[in-house]
Amino acid sequence: MISRREDESMCKLKPHMVHEPQSRRSSQRKPARSSSEDINIKIASRSTEISGGSSLLSKASSSSAQSLASLRDSLPKNPIIYRYRELADATAQFASGRLGKSSVWKCVLRGKTVAVTVRKRMREIRDFGSGLREICNAHHASIVNLLGGCCEGENGYLVYEYVQASSLGDCLSVSKAPGFTVLGSWLSRMQIAVDVAQGLEYMHHDTKIKYVHNYIKSSSILVTEPSYRARICHLGASYLAGEYDTEGFGARPRRSSVKITGTQGYMAPEYLNSGVVSQKTDVFALGVVLLELLSGHEPIRYVADEGGRGMKRIGLIQTLNIVLLEGGDNFTGRLRTWMDPRLKDSFPVDCAERVARIAASCVDPDPGKRPDTRYVAGELSGVFIMSEQWSERMDTNKRWVSGTFEAR
Repeated sequence: MISRREDESMCKLKPHMVHEPQSRRSSQRKPARSSSEDINIKIASRSTEISGGSSLLSKASSSSAQSLASLRDSLPKNPIIYRYRELADATAQFASGRLGKSSVWKCVLRGKTVAVTVRKRMREIRDFGSGLREICNAHHASIVNLLGGCCEGENGYLVYEYVQASSLGDCLSVSKAPGFTVLGSWLSRMQIAVDVAQGLEYMHHDTKIKYVHNYIKSSSILVTEPSYRARICHLGASYLAGEYDTEGFGARPRRSSVKITGTQGYMAPEYLNSGVVSQKTDVFALGVVLLELLSGHEPIRYVADEGGRGMKRIGLIQTLNIVLLEGGDNFTGRLRTWMDPRLKDSFPVDCAERVARIAASCVDPDPGKRPDTRYVAGELSGVFIMSEQWSERMDTNKRWVSGTFEAR
């Protein structure tokens, strides 16, 4: 039988025996505090509260503190600081596991399959450890998580979780089957559009450092099966490389002489002219990705001219302007002709027009006229809801028609 005094002692201990939900602990943790510091604080707090009890409880708290200290030492660091030798051995001196023609290697590190990204000649690299810590604390369903990395000489090596997926570019342009795409439905493309916009919104507005991705394009967006959800790669790579200095929601070049790097068709005019990097350059690239989802074409393509003697350059932005800006009553016809034929004309025209106009605002030559990603994500979420309602109506109509013919 338990005495009243013993019962009161057990009641005092019970709150410390119940673990808080992970989401609550995450929301209450300060970004600047590491996981090891959190464990130290919990150990000290537990020891202080129990020390006022009996000597037996004091011994128990001491033993518990030692156990937690041992657990702390066994936990992986966040971020994980890898040794260069680990990366070199895992990739056979970066001769094995390369993913296509990219600077990304798939390998196994410390028992986990990861993706290693190499950033060369990072001469103005930031404080690598603190920079990694900030980025590793950023988590979103639409972003591939950074696990850690290392710095060797002038090069930086970033280790991300490995995601089994295909790039958006490969999903839209299947080289082995030019007339086929896994993204054959309107709803799947709108889901990807929302995912990408929300991932960028998180980077721009909801992190301690207002990140600029600077390399948004269809090849840096992964599409997972079977639900066809999108995740953005390479979070924080341009920040760690020192490509910009954050200033509120914008950025500026770090050097007077800036090397322009990027993919043709995705780079904003102001970046091409002066090397200015900002969140508005990400918005421009997002607009181009939206145009790819609508049309199924690459940002820049070359086709044979009418005489067949040469090639002419066709840009998505130019063709979009023709569709949106030309007068006349045949706007719907022009839009349907411009849209990806692999959608088989099965999409809500009002939603397609709305996305096209959102994309047009994103690729405005004047960065001051471009919307921010929070606005774009909100607008696209509204389009997605409308698209779901359209899809439900279409399914209902198909079932009704099928039932009618079966009755006959």
